[in-house]
Amino acid sequence: RSESADGLRRLALQRCAVLRLGLPDGGLRQCQTALQDQLQAQLSPTDTLLTTWRGDAHPDHESCGLAAAAAARSFGCRLLEAPVWLWHWSRPGDRRVPWERLVGLELAPDVVARKASALAAHRSQLTPRDAATGPVLGLDMVRRAGRPTEYFFAEM
Repeated sequence: RSESADGLRRLALQRCAVLRLGLPDGGLRQCQTALQDQLQAQLSPTDTLLTTWRGDAHPDHESCGLAAAAAARSFGCRLLEAPVWLWHWSRPGDRRVPWERLVGLELAPDVVARKASALAAHRSQLTPRDAATGPVLGLDMVRRAGRPTEYFFAEM
């Protein structure tokens, strides 16, 4: 929680309301309906719902994406899904990826710098877990996060 708060501060979003749902890290598959219900309780039709991509090959990312897609559909909200692990396992033209839905958002240089600073606040993700296992976010992931474009799958 402190890393998250520090990251939001570095993004200049410290006044952003954070609602913690209390769902288990690594166990969202079993809570997907509860997650969808809690999202629906927060939404209105004019909202844009941002989530992880439901095809990301990470169980919590997929559960968040599926629950958010269902919640957005029920309200007619715009849905943007951020791929995280896609860049590690896919290749150009991979048929499992809906490339036609991928859109890019160009970031200003000051935003890229704030994003890098916010990522650096998440020390637990950047520190090797033990002598044999590297950090959750390795050098490739950190470099990718420093690019001036964010990508999302958009519902058409």
